[in-house]
Amino acid sequence: MEQFLRNITDGSLRCRFCGDKVCNCMEEGFTDVEIISIWIKEKGYYVQLRKQTLPNGKKIPAKSFVWLWSQDVSKLDDVLKKIRVNNFVINTWSFNP
Repeated sequence: MEQFLRNITDGSLRCRFCGDKVCNCMEEGFTDVEIISIWIKEKGYYVQLRKQTLPNGKKIPAKSFVWLWSQDVSKLDDVLKKIRVNNFVINTWSFNP
């Protein structure tokens, strides 16, 4: 899937996640995200994230909870407290400051 989609009204390319013409959303791939704790369920993971800044500049506040489907996670490291998440899922996250 493309990150930029053509707008129907004016024909410009817009980001499919934030809607901007020029955005800082992450492209295809995976990113390591630091975690505090994780609960493994049948179809996914319930994760408590640490306060951190992602490579694109997006900030994650302290002790945020997210639900991740198991298909969106490629690697889970319990020792280093990191989880590798698909960037398309990270782009859909929005946190209240």
